Amino acid sequence: MKLIIGLGNLGDQYDNTRHNLGFAVIDALSHKFGDLKSKIKVGEEVLILAKTENFMNDSGIGVRKLMDFYKVNPENVVIIHDDIDLKLGQLKVRHGGSSAGHKGVESVIAKLGTDGFIRLRLGIASEDHHGLAKNVEKFVVSPFDRHEKSKVKHMIKRAVLAIQSHKRQPYGA
Repeated sequence: MKLIIGLGNLGDQYDNTRHNLGFAVIDALSHKFGDLKSKIKVGEEVLILAKTENFMNDSGIGVRKLMDFYKVNPENVVIIHDDIDLKLGQLKVRHGGSSAGHKGVESVIAKLGTDGFIRLRLGIASEDHHGLAKNVEKFVVSPFDRHEKSKVKHMIKRAVLAIQSHKRQPYGA
């Protein structure tokens, strides 16, 4: 059993923002499998889909609760989150390591006491966003521009395929 958790922020004002890409992938997985079930079966493996019910900076609280409830070890947890260090549309998989400044991942590491989980990182950096370092907090909660939406849609589809095909190719790495 694997626990697939999307990180994001609660509230309508955060729908379709960069920081809520983790939620968008969970929604796409749920939609692909016909409804909003939290458990799906891919091949022989059961995947539990979840969204954190805390704001991004407190994601670790929700992740810890889900792990305890389902009795899942960190190595069987996949955290899906936005990543400002990747160009818009890039998708990377990482096992372990630092948070790289992502407050949600930082919270997860702190609450779990380990970095031994899998991360599916979704790139949000826009080529036309200058001065990004000064406005990170504002940028991550901003919606995607009209011209970015096709890249985002394609990235979400690739993330869904990566989760689905994890047995053949470990999370699309």
